[in-house]
Amino acid sequence: MKTVALLFLILSPAILMAQDEEPFPPKAYPADRYDSMKARSPFVLPTIEEVVQVVSANWTSDYRIVSVLKLGDESVVLVKKLSTGERIPVRRQQNAQGIRLVSLQMSPDPHNVSALIEMSGEEGSIVYDESILSEVPRSVVPSNPALKAE
Repeated sequence: MKTVALLFLILSPAILMAQDEEPFPPKAYPADRYDSMKARSPFVLPTIEEVVQVVSANWTSDYRIVSVLKLGDESVVLVKKLSTGERIPVRRQQNAQGIRLVSLQMSPDPHNVSALIEMSGEEGSIVYDESILSEVPRSVVPSNPALKAE
């Protein structure tokens, strides 16, 4: 009887592990398993992934104005893509990257110049690159005799 009990104690973990189909360590549950619970609970905070998706939804955050050029009635905005350093001319007609100029808000102070651009039906506003404007003090406005008509 003692040998049967001893044999059972020795072999029982091996038998239990052989029957267990779950790998060790166990796999994590799929993330969508808890979606219904999160939808019902007002106390669940957004996860890091959800916050990152909201922040990256603004595609214009990667673009800055480098310069603005008026060619007759047409405006051309030279835009810098921050992630690649690429400089892209943007006009009213769609360019090769699929970006077009919707409107341009001019000002004598370059800190207040902004452009509304569109890509794939989504619009967004861009402003001058701060690294360019750091060389120009905000209190100094370029002297332009055409603006001093009065």
